Amino acid sequence: MKFDRHLFLSEVTLPPSGEWTDSSEGWRLVRLSKGAAYWLAEGTARELNEGEVVALGPSGKGCLRTKDPDLSIIVRGDSKLKYQHVVNVLEVLQQANVLKVSMATDAVREAKPKK
Repeated sequence: MKFDRHLFLSEVTLPPSGEWTDSSEGWRLVRLSKGAAYWLAEGTARELNEGEVVALGPSGKGCLRTKDPDLSIIVRGDSKLKYQHVVNVLEVLQQANVLKVSMATDAVREAKPKK
């Protein structure tokens, strides 16, 4: 009689801002045992806290990214950039719960064409 394995258990430890993806087939359960992280899938970010579980179906794809308390972002755009693009970036950072966000205020020097 032949028995196929139905249950696989693995434990992964990630550093701050570390990422984990899994491309195995079948159903998967991902449980965050310590710290805080985000589940990133299909253009969305869902915050996970200790003990929370994400259930992934056979076609489920995504990435687990741990939080980095020291992460800081500087947003800079050139003068030709539409302001709505800056707003969109700030909204994504807010959804990802990035708390340290600064706006660059120095002028960006544009390269002069060579003669």
